[in-house]
Amino acid sequence: MQAEKRHRQHSDLKNRKALSHAAPPQSASRPVVLCIGGSDSSGLAGLQMDARFCQAMNVHQSCVVTAITAQNTQSVLSSTPTSRQDCQAQFDAAMALKPQAIKIGLIASPEQLQWLCEVLAVTADIPVIYDPVTVASSGGALASQTVADNIVSLLPHCDLITPNLPEAACLSGVRINNNDDIQASAQWFHRHGVDWVYVKGGHSESNTVRDTVSHEHHTFGLAQARQNTQHLRGTGCALATSVASAVALGFDMVDALVIANMAVAEGIRHAQAVNEETGPISAVGFPKHHWPHYIELSGSAPPKTQPPFLACIGPHAGIERAASETEALGLYPVVDSYQWLERLLPLGIHTIQLRIKGLPENKLKQEIEKSIALARQYACRLFINDHWKLAIELGAYGIHLGQEDLDNADLNAISQAGIRLGISNHNHFELVRCLAIDPSYIACGPVFSTQSKEMPWVPHGLEGLQYWCDSLAHSQDRPVVAIGGINHDNISDVARCTCSGIALISAITAADKPEAAAQELLQLIAKVKTEPA
Repeated sequence: MQAEKRHRQHSDLKNRKALSHAAPPQSASRPVVLCIGGSDSSGLAGLQMDARFCQAMNVHQSCVVTAITAQNTQSVLSSTPTSRQDCQAQFDAAMALKPQAIKIGLIASPEQLQWLCEVLAVTADIPVIYDPVTVASSGGALASQTVADNIVSLLPHCDLITPNLPEAACLSGVRINNNDDIQASAQWFHRHGVDWVYVKGGHSESNTVRDTVSHEHHTFGLAQARQNTQHLRGTGCALATSVASAVALGFDMVDALVIANMAVAEGIRHAQAVNEETGPISAVGFPKHHWPHYIELSGSAPPKTQPPFLACIGPHAGIERAASETEALGLYPVVDSYQWLERLLPLGIHTIQLRIKGLPENKLKQEIEKSIALARQYACRLFINDHWKLAIELGAYGIHLGQEDLDNADLNAISQAGIRLGISNHNHFELVRCLAIDPSYIACGPVFSTQSKEMPWVPHGLEGLQYWCDSLAHSQDRPVVAIGGINHDNISDVARCTCSGIALISAITAADKPEAAAQELLQLIAKVKTEPA
């Protein structure tokens, strides 16, 4: 019953309603992750690695030491389990800090396994991430085989398990030779009570490391190019601790998994030797690079399109204007009628979105057709919201889709028609889906609280918006559009975040004098561009 309570508190992958962050929230105090695991005398893994990644993620680590191990890069010399009584005392002391997540690593004895099942049964409101450590990277055993044989007793208390390929095969009894076997192994964990399964693919021989994420009936891959380094100690600890840290910071589990994948990839990128010996991966801070490639393995999420979507800035933007004017999307009003285009385009607005709801099909087609013609007259990038079939039929410049529209829209038909695509994005999981599609631009929001519609996401704020801009700065063909709660009072600060476009609705359409409001907003953006760097 307690396990069922734990699982109900986490949101469904396809229909998430929980609040979700874009970047680490700014706070005067750190959340807490309780790390339960072994002490590594070499400092390459275990609780020592947990501490480094908690610190890098700006999370405080409390701990329960389950074993004192003597190990190095060559072997495990000894592993001494901590008594049940000492584990309980440490746990009680750590719980006084009210941790937001629990990460479990080495379970060193059958007594500890039984103890964990008992204490987790009464802490079902705290997410539990389990990294099933039984063997050190050097090959030495750290826990008795009895623990592995009885691990099913712990699984109903875990929200996530993060085995590598050998661990997944050993625990599930599924011989893993291909991707179907990985998914079969994940289903075994689901049947025994785990909501989320993250199978690490580092033990494969492929040049691409593909981790597999499974949740209920939806499975997807997160792939990274294999990096050429031997300094890989502590990767499993780092991944699970990064997940726990992100959950403690308030991220949804699915976002936390993407963040952890990035944290490990960045850690491998910066890994170093230790006195010329094999070293651990590095903890370099909250990740914002090394976005994984998203691979849909079940469900109906769209594949990568061919040909790719055209750019909407630069020399291939498809508009006849001076290059200096095509470098950014600029002020980007979202309006609901052709009449608004008539009023706003003469002011020098070069990007606009037509979002019409509730019109009959014949009137809708007329509105879109007239709007496309007028936008061409003013060399304006016009994006049609949602109505992608009509946009293709009428030869629109661009289409804008929300995340909920991606599964139903024919993205290949849109790209083959030479129509540009913008996609709304709110968090890490949505962004990896966006990057797999490779749209013309990515809209990130909400930046601030908005009244235009109910939003189940925490506003990013300026720090979160800058995080997205920095993360996507490597691609000038995939500009960032800021959206959500932007108005006269904050648009200058938004413009300083180096986003390419600034989308807004009510700041213009609800103003007493919309044309004057639009002109002032244009002036404020232009003024920021003249500020010294």
